[in-house]
Amino acid sequence: MSLTLIAFMAAILTTGLTSLFAHKLTLLGGAVAAGLFGVLGLLSRRGSIHPVFVVGPMALCVICLLSAESNVAPGSSAIHVLASYGALLGLAASTPDFSRFCRRLIFFTFAIQVTWVLTQTAMAGRIASWTVTAAASGGNLVAAQIVMTLPLVYLAARDATGARKLILRIVVLLGAFSVFCVGSRNGIGSLILLTTLGALFNRKKTAMFACAFLSLIIVFINEILQNAFVVDLLVRFRFLRFEAQNSRSLIWSICSDYIGQSPWLGIGPGVSEKVLAVLEINHAHNNIVQVALECGVPAAIIAILLFAALLRLPAVALLRDRDAFICSLPIIGYFLISLTDNPIHHPQTTLLLAAAVNECRQALRRSAGAVAPVGQLQHSPFGSAAVIPNAAMTR
Repeated sequence: MSLTLIAFMAAILTTGLTSLFAHKLTLLGGAVAAGLFGVLGLLSRRGSIHPVFVVGPMALCVICLLSAESNVAPGSSAIHVLASYGALLGLAASTPDFSRFCRRLIFFTFAIQVTWVLTQTAMAGRIASWTVTAAASGGNLVAAQIVMTLPLVYLAARDATGARKLILRIVVLLGAFSVFCVGSRNGIGSLILLTTLGALFNRKKTAMFACAFLSLIIVFINEILQNAFVVDLLVRFRFLRFEAQNSRSLIWSICSDYIGQSPWLGIGPGVSEKVLAVLEINHAHNNIVQVALECGVPAAIIAILLFAALLRLPAVALLRDRDAFICSLPIIGYFLISLTDNPIHHPQTTLLLAAAVNECRQALRRSAGAVAPVGQLQHSPFGSAAVIPNAAMTR
């Protein structure tokens, strides 16, 4: 019960509901929780250390302090960015001891965000972009968190039995539906891409069907766009006839000018809000560009290395088995939102990422041969169980 309560309290942080009381609580609480997750993982007897996520975040924090001192950045902004970088320490270790907590955190986060979205959609009485707001961020991050948690909820539904299986299948569908309710183009695109990747893994017939379906869409795109219903749907979700007030290319062009002027230590943490105020935005809409703008190119290179280390997990899982690959999909989901938003500045999302990464690493560990002793009943992380007739567990 205590573990469930702790996981629920952590989910209140990851979803940003704490911002309804105090936004600083979400920021600092998320950073402390993520850092504590990493530290406790390092101290775990069965934990595995990942040095790049120890050195990388610490280097980012040092550069952030140097940039804040050099540019005389606002103290509150420096603390924000410093906490955001420090939260990346949550990725420094992984351990099977945290799996129960991670799964519950992921499920609670999923349930809270889906309920939040469907409630707002029902109150608005329509499905369209901008109808759903978040407590601590924009709707895009809400959709991203649902997409990040959905793969593990799907695995739970697949491994369940009886009525629980039916209920969880309905929950999965509601989760996918809620992403469309948010109207986030990034969220909808990420959902479609992750669903396709999961479905095509080791399934030739599904792959052939998907390729044929996409080919038909490409061939008959002109005819499809003549259908009034299809056009209205695409316009509603801003895929057609949408002209952004400030395009990503314009934002990144302005950012590149400032990066060129201050390549080593950037313009200072939090100063991006001032220089981008002319566009009525407060961030660079890209993780790497944001880091380079505020703390310089060396910090951006470190961030790229950290992302590369994360993306290595799905690449390895792709060569192992389907379950491990599905467990790695939240990492791809985080990477996709990072292309058009700045989740690195949201420590609560970093905490959710740390939980998902821990589950992915454990799935890879199991697929590599970490199995139970002969005849021992081993429970899968999603509720099923099996007798493993192999050698003793290896570290």
